[in-house]
Amino acid sequence: MRLKLSFGILAGLAVAGCTPAPQSAAELRSAVNGGAFMSQQTTTKISRNYSAVVTSVRTGVRKCMNRTVVDEGYASTGYMNATQYYRTEVTYNTKVNSRRGFTELAMHKRVGNGQTVFGMKQEGFAYVADIHPASGGTELKFYGGKFGNGPINKAVEQWAKGGAIRCPDLP
Repeated sequence: MRLKLSFGILAGLAVAGCTPAPQSAAELRSAVNGGAFMSQQTTTKISRNYSAVVTSVRTGVRKCMNRTVVDEGYASTGYMNATQYYRTEVTYNTKVNSRRGFTELAMHKRVGNGQTVFGMKQEGFAYVADIHPASGGTELKFYGGKFGNGPINKAVEQWAKGGAIRCPDLP
């Protein structure tokens, strides 16, 4: 019985990890709000004018969130633990769009050339932040994965508060 339960849990985790990446900011929001595996939505309020917050966030995005991150090295994997060279390129393209009292920061992430691997497209929206005017300031809502987005949330919040533009590590 325990063995069947263990296999059931492992199968569930494997299937949850095979979810395709959202192809729009709205799709990411919907997935997170729908309880997608390993996702989270957090909200914070800044006591600063909405237009000043948007200006600061735009500056931070322009400086920090449109880049390619390269990871390369050697790993012992494969046949007889042979050492193999690996190189991974992840390209981040972030846009900030405003319309009538609402601003959306949407980060698109592409791994390698974005080709399909095992039936899944290797690109999609990985992070969204919504910025709204609120009584006494501005509200920020962050949508994304449960792990890896903490530094981005902190950076965007710091920019929104008018703090120094420090670039976060991108996951």
